[in-house]
Amino acid sequence: MTRQAFVEQIMGLPVSVHVRGPGADSPAAANAVAGAFAELRAMDAVFSPYRPDSRLSALNRGEPVDDPLVDAVLDLCEQARQRTGGYFNAYLPETGGGTRFDPSGLVKGWAVERAAEHLEGYAFYLNAGGDMTVRGSWRVGVEDPAQPDQLLTTIEVVDGPSRPRAVHTAERTSWTRTPAPPPGACARSPSSARP
Repeated sequence: MTRQAFVEQIMGLPVSVHVRGPGADSPAAANAVAGAFAELRAMDAVFSPYRPDSRLSALNRGEPVDDPLVDAVLDLCEQARQRTGGYFNAYLPETGGGTRFDPSGLVKGWAVERAAEHLEGYAFYLNAGGDMTVRGSWRVGVEDPAQPDQLLTTIEVVDGPSRPRAVHTAERTSWTRTPAPPPGACARSPSSARP
């Protein structure tokens, strides 16, 4: 089976796209992947908390921001806060008081889903730091956080988003989609687990 892997550094982390099946090695597939990467870079330009030129940084400086993407994410974050009873909260405490809006816990997964739209028609696996989506059926290795060179198990992920439970000691909590690996586990890219 034909398979291609693409990796770029976006949002401060490696993002991998694996495409397989008929046409996976075609220029059209490479263009679709380039479109997915471009979508992720565009979302980073809007929502990066580390870029002073992002719209998110402008919003946190109190500047007016008129952007439908920002409005959509503000709404999604509020929905997530309400649905989780406050366990998810994009308003994080600032040193010295006050809060800042940091939708990173939601935006990366949302951006991955938007990027996946560029890959329509292909069997693919897109992974951005544990936020992943697939079309087709993929087996994903779940690594042992105490022994990163060891797998705890593999799970089958089919057609859709999946966010494996990860170890988070930060101030935010995210919810888990099913199927969920054991507590504390994190996903390993499909390059290390056979499809």
